[in-house]
Amino acid sequence: MKYLKSFAVILFWLFNLINTHAQLKIDSLNKELLKTKSDYKKVEISAELAKEYTHSDAKKARMISESALVLSKKIKFMKGVGLCEEALSSLDLLQGNYSKGYERAYNAYTIFSKLDDRKEMASCLNYIAIMYYYQGYLDKALENYLDALKLSREVKNQKLEATCLNNVGIIFYTQNEILKSINYYEQALKIYQVINFPDGVAESYNYIGWSYSKDKKYDKALVFFSKANKIFNAQHNKLQYSRNLNSISDLYEKQNNYKMALEFALQSLKIKKELDYKHEIASSLDGIATIHVKLKNYDQAILFGKEALSIFQFLDNKEGVRENGLILFAAYKGKNDLSNALKYYELSMSMKDSILGVEKMKMINNLETKYALKEKQVEIELLQKDQKLNETELEKKNLEKKFLLSGIVFLASISILFSIGLYYNRKLYNVQKHQAKEIIEKSLEVENQKNEIEKKNEKLNTLNNLLDEKVKKRTKALLHQNQRLLQYHFINSHKLRAPLASILGLVNLLKSKTVNDLDQEVVDYLLIAANRLDNIIHDIQETLDHAEYSEESSEIEINENI
Repeated sequence: MKYLKSFAVILFWLFNLINTHAQLKIDSLNKELLKTKSDYKKVEISAELAKEYTHSDAKKARMISESALVLSKKIKFMKGVGLCEEALSSLDLLQGNYSKGYERAYNAYTIFSKLDDRKEMASCLNYIAIMYYYQGYLDKALENYLDALKLSREVKNQKLEATCLNNVGIIFYTQNEILKSINYYEQALKIYQVINFPDGVAESYNYIGWSYSKDKKYDKALVFFSKANKIFNAQHNKLQYSRNLNSISDLYEKQNNYKMALEFALQSLKIKKELDYKHEIASSLDGIATIHVKLKNYDQAILFGKEALSIFQFLDNKEGVRENGLILFAAYKGKNDLSNALKYYELSMSMKDSILGVEKMKMINNLETKYALKEKQVEIELLQKDQKLNETELEKKNLEKKFLLSGIVFLASISILFSIGLYYNRKLYNVQKHQAKEIIEKSLEVENQKNEIEKKNEKLNTLNNLLDEKVKKRTKALLHQNQRLLQYHFINSHKLRAPLASILGLVNLLKSKTVNDLDQEVVDYLLIAANRLDNIIHDIQETLDHAEYSEESSEIEINENI
């Protein structure tokens, strides 16, 4: 009892976290919806958004789904039409509109069949099966569950596969075959754990808890409910929370703590009425009616029971009518109203015959056996294929062995030839290496010589430049000296020779005159001196006319006789 009270406190605490987690994902999808410009993408996001609102705001989920459906038809996006029909089918299912939900699920299945989208086909079959289950057609429900299970395995959709396994387990739970139901739940649990899907893990824990509770193993049931609610700390929604309140209520009831059981059941009913899910509301009403029967509040039991019955009959939910009939039977029996008690007992038995008749139970078991045989047949076919493959592999191995020795000989021959080739290649390589070394050395030598030549050329160019500069300077000096010589030549030819000629003329005149011996001697000496001066001037003139210039001194070579 202490554990149950602690568990109740945890549930109340978790309820505060529900809206926060769900809202985060809804906000994320709304942002993505606003950003995208593609109508096709808008439809897909809207379908996913509708699924999120399904567990918190059914009206908004339906509005989004219907708007997306209109857009899908407008742009002729068939996959979008299928997704929206599937989302609306889910809403119809939760709100108890099974006929419309079946129609939508079947329409979606037809669309996905044409598109060969087997993943969505399997999902639609799962919804169709749920519709059959709630209407009491367990054989058809199981048949569709098994078909959905097969398709989900073919497309390797492990999440849907686990969902189908849980749903098959529910059918056996309904038939009170607890061990079989737990077996299917545990298979689903393993898959959810492998793919790390917390919501699925929690769902399987809850189903296992329900089975143990029905089998009166309350401690085990509480363990699994506790495991589920630890996960709901981060992965909860209102619908699942309300179902867990029912689970806790059921445990309190079986522990004869009817006060706490009633409290949790009323909380669950309040949430389900907010969600407006008729089937869920009727289930909670049934639970409350049962508690009032235990408390001997028969009028209250009848009030809640009849409200639940009207919903179940509206939904054509035979299983719900069957269970409700037994509750009303107990309530009227407690009031000693045997007439009404008999009426509702007969109603319950008529539904039981419809749902759990011997023939139907046999059919369900036969369907399971048939499915198991199909699975075995598939396994046998796979084994036969494996055997053929093994035989083929064996033949291949024998052929490989036959060719192995030939291959070894061939490889050995190749190796020898390769070794010989390698030897000569190495030898050739060494020769080429030596030649390359010599070429490199020659190249280096040529390069060095080239560098030396370039250096010498640079020196020659420098000397040439210096020589040109020197020649220019000497040429300039010679030109200047020539100019001076020309001036001197002019002076010698004209200015110097003219007075000398005058002197010679005067001397010759004096010689023609009669003079004494002394004067004659002076005139003779004067004539000799004048002639000598004339010869010198003549030699200078001749030298100037034939002058040669020395390269070292750049001076005029003058006759030494001067």
